[in-house]
Amino acid sequence: MKQRILIVIGIILLLSACNQADKKLLGTSSLKVGYVDNMLLLEKYRATIVEYQDLKVFKEKQVATLDSLMKLVNLEDNPVEAEMKMKNFNHQKSILMDKENEIVQMIERKAWNKINQDLKEFGDLEGYSYILGAMGNGSLMYASKTEDITMDVLEYSNKKSHE
Repeated sequence: MKQRILIVIGIILLLSACNQADKKLLGTSSLKVGYVDNMLLLEKYRATIVEYQDLKVFKEKQVATLDSLMKLVNLEDNPVEAEMKMKNFNHQKSILMDKENEIVQMIERKAWNKINQDLKEFGDLEGYSYILGAMGNGSLMYASKTEDITMDVLEYSNKKSHE
């Protein structure tokens, strides 16, 4: 996977170098390249914010349930009963953590599907040849801030989410 990313980055750099040569020779620009901060897009995307607020409410209810179960464990005088209640508590806690992880993955998957669709539309509308993602994982190590279109894409996506 990393090797593919490096190959793609190499191709993009080669195309960018060719584009710079075109600009010098012909005085024209054939490629329009921009990048977005992936994590900022996900964090500030309106639909994601709403979903995470709903998740917070869900988590608060689950914490209250777990607190009640823990009180039952602490009130139990019989060690055998206390152990059984503790096992039940741990089991319920595990189920709730799994459910929370599942919800987070679903929220992010839904958001990325929509953001990717909006990125494609935005790129087509604005005439971009490439829109790169910067995540800090080596997929984009540097780009001039003038090429950062994160806020433009975010504005576009958030506007579309209200339609």
